[in-house]
Amino acid sequence: MGNNPIPDTAIYHTQQCAEKILKAFLCARAISIPKTHDIVLLTEMASEFDKSFETIINDAGCLTPFATAFRYPGVDLEPDITEVNEAIEMAETIMNFTKNKIEGI
Repeated sequence: MGNNPIPDTAIYHTQQCAEKILKAFLCARAISIPKTHDIVLLTEMASEFDKSFETIINDAGCLTPFATAFRYPGVDLEPDITEVNEAIEMAETIMNFTKNKIEGI
């Protein structure tokens, strides 16, 4: 992929998608939202209100590192397209799951 910034940008946004939808759920529940990029923490907070959030904890754990892993200078990591596609699927799972929970509030 060379110097193409698209894969690292795309994978970063998968983390952001999951983070923001989980924060939306907490907001809908009138819970104070912490300043964090830790999707596992946010999922654990959501599971205090709905235990079924525990079903997405593994995806949350996979996406959490993407908040910083590819974002800072000096890091020569770049995700491959398979990793990006897997991250997109995990983010979609978290987004759709949480969106349904928000709609049920």
